[in-house]
Amino acid sequence: MGLYSTFSSPFLLTLFYLSSAFLPFRSESASNRLRYTSKRTRSRFEADSKKGRIWGEFGIVLMALVYCPKNYISAYHEFYINLRKEINYKTSKHMKRVGLIALLFCIVSWASAQSAKDYQVDKAKSAVKWEAKKVIGGHEGTIGIKEGVVRVADGKIAGGNFVIDMPSLVCTDVARVTGHLKNEDFFDVEKFPTATFAIVKVDYSDKGAFVTGKLTIKGITKDISFPAAVSIDNTQLEANATVKVNRLDYDIKYRSGSFFADLGNRAIEDEFTVHIQLVASPSAP
Repeated sequence: MGLYSTFSSPFLLTLFYLSSAFLPFRSESASNRLRYTSKRTRSRFEADSKKGRIWGEFGIVLMALVYCPKNYISAYHEFYINLRKEINYKTSKHMKRVGLIALLFCIVSWASAQSAKDYQVDKAKSAVKWEAKKVIGGHEGTIGIKEGVVRVADGKIAGGNFVIDMPSLVCTDVARVTGHLKNEDFFDVEKFPTATFAIVKVDYSDKGAFVTGKLTIKGITKDISFPAAVSIDNTQLEANATVKVNRLDYDIKYRSGSFFADLGNRAIEDEFTVHIQLVASPSAP
């Protein structure tokens, strides 16, 4: 799906004609002329033909990769037949070899797509809590998940995207702080009503999962990594994590001791902590 959306049909056509331009299509007249050329010229022609086969094979296999994840075998068959009609390809054995390679990539892509599954976040069962500390004291609260999906392949997290509902931000210990957190001093919720997190990769070890992704707050995206406890079965995914976020990365400088002197006990720490309890279920087919 990703490859298909990245490479549009015009791109495929361009790639096809560029690659086919390098293919060693030797017509009868070309072959006849070659007989009367020097040995050095023939060697150069054969070398160019070899390069052409490599370029052509690359182009055809890439097109198979693009088409197959969307329409699988039928799409591969359609584009392969069209290639045979379009190209007067004399080296049939080589064409069969290219076709087999492309079909192999197609089958691998299809199998990979079949093994992957999306889990939709259950907003009612999931919870995101936060806490921020000052020199003396601090505050805590909650925030809601607007939507989220986790991609699972071979029993492990392979990706995911989440949208955080910033207007749902609440300070649970002092109600009046909620309004301050939503204004320009902090998260400017009216201008930036959502924050997002995209999972880039998840590394697994004996200690558990280690998540790496991109967190976007106030339109600013930064890389972030954290450990997580994950359990997955056919009916449910559960994940728990504690994440440290540096607010300075997102241009939130209010009462930061890193920027302002003489704040005394009014200074607020640059890092705040987010506790995540995630529950997700497989998407309906």
